[in-house]
Amino acid sequence: MTGRGEQLDPWELLRVLQEHRAMYVVVGAFARVLHGAPEQTSGIDIVPWPRAENLRHLDAALVELRAERDDGRYLEPLASAYPPAEPVIRLRTDFGRLSIVAEPRGTSGFDDLRRRSEIENIGHGVRIQVASASDCLRMLAALERPEDADRLRLLQRTVELSSLQREQTRQARQAELERRRGHERDSGLGPEL
Repeated sequence: MTGRGEQLDPWELLRVLQEHRAMYVVVGAFARVLHGAPEQTSGIDIVPWPRAENLRHLDAALVELRAERDDGRYLEPLASAYPPAEPVIRLRTDFGRLSIVAEPRGTSGFDDLRRRSEIENIGHGVRIQVASASDCLRMLAALERPEDADRLRLLQRTVELSSLQREQTRQARQAELERRRGHERDSGLGPEL
């Protein structure tokens, strides 16, 4: 039998955060997995929007999740002490591990990550903000851990392929638009130039 917080159920964990209207950006391994990285994770890392009202929403969600600190210390309400003294608050919840990260290495926090984040629908109406693949790469590189060398190479390739795919999609849309304009002009449906 596994202990509390050891079995990750990302959908349930993120559903509770959404129900409480907590705003955050998902970072770390779970974000990389959503971008196609071939790795496993036992938890979710989030960077919350540091506005007091949002932190109260997050605090309410943490109560529902029965969140407890991994280190056994008292979990102070985030709304009363944010940013926290330590860079990462590691929690166990009813649906797996959750880490609260105020400012991941290589970033300046929520606003920095939110600008390029992407909305992902993970099913059953649960939508989350996920750090972009390029931001995931930036954060992973900033950790400067030798054990991440293979992850960095794979994520770099993912970023390159994603960029190539976006460019091909842009070119295809442009070609279709030009084809339609030509058809309208040739058939007399569009304005004469």
